[in-house]
Amino acid sequence: MTKLKLNLKFSLPYYLNILEMLRSLKSPDPETRKITFIYLLSLIGLFSVLGLSGTLFVGKIQRDQALEAQRKAQIELERLKAETEAQSGDFVVDLGTITIDLKPIEPTTTSVGIKNVAQLNIHLRCDTVKAKNLIQEKTPQIKEMILDLLIGIDREDLLSYSAKRRLKSLMMQKINAWLPYGKIEDVLLSDLLFV
Repeated sequence: MTKLKLNLKFSLPYYLNILEMLRSLKSPDPETRKITFIYLLSLIGLFSVLGLSGTLFVGKIQRDQALEAQRKAQIELERLKAETEAQSGDFVVDLGTITIDLKPIEPTTTSVGIKNVAQLNIHLRCDTVKAKNLIQEKTPQIKEMILDLLIGIDREDLLSYSAKRRLKSLMMQKINAWLPYGKIEDVLLSDLLFV
């Protein structure tokens, strides 16, 4: 076995070492050429792996930073939305359509096909988001309370302004007495339909 004649001097500047390595590729000794070639390939492979892993690492950090920035922006957007909603004070809950039986019209004989039924939409305006969320969760119970108030109501009570005001006031009092927190500021009646 022949001695390898790699005369690398570490005291030389780095580029001179590389030049010496490249000269070793033209060496008359096949073992020196072979070892130099393998060494250079391993250096190229090492730098390639380091470069690729560095690129992937930097890419991962950038993706993580972008996701974190997006998450923070989403949280900030939700906070601003909640603040805006809290400042606007527009906390309206739609209870949906309620169908009620009206007091029979006198005389008790009515035409065939005429029913004493009314349908109306009820919206409640709350003072806080917390009260609005509670009402949305407890909509069936609140509808039941309202139906109890509306049992056997006259047609005129739904048509006259003063009777509607009294009815709204009764609804607000009953619901506010039931609410553990917050209050109903207004009751809105819409889409009144007599069937």
